[in-house]
Amino acid sequence: SMPKKVIGKLPMQNVVFTIQGNNLHYFTEVIGLSPEMGAASTYGSGYNPYPPIRKYSLSVKVSF
Repeated sequence: SMPKKVIGKLPMQNVVFTIQGNNLHYFTEVIGLSPEMGAASTYGSGYNPYPPIRKYSLSVKVSF
């Protein structure tokens, strides 16, 4: 949340910033992008050549 001193001069009541991330880093000694790379697929006997997706999101909530 932004302090009231900062947003007091603007026509807003409240501002909230949120940052979120998923699968940002693996703590392992395995060399490569991900230890899950090449794991068996749940939809058959094939292998998944892609690592899990890293997600980043930023949101801003403003109240007037």
